[in-house]
Amino acid sequence: AQLHEALAAVNAELQAKHKVQMDSYVISQTPERDLAPRYGDGAWDSAKFRTHHILFPNDPTLVPTILGSG
Repeated sequence: AQLHEALAAVNAELQAKHKVQMDSYVISQTPERDLAPRYGDGAWDSAKFRTHHILFPNDPTLVPTILGSG
């Protein structure tokens, strides 16, 4: 679930040379209420998961977030 962090380091080089950007997201089939107790202090909300590139299928911002417009 931390691939987006590793890609951030590669992105600078790719953008400079090839005008390409990579990113990654996890779309969790596990409901947020079941997943939240396993992360951080157990109180993560949708915004916190989104910050860490973990999304949920029922999130209305799923597509805009992935496309960079959300």
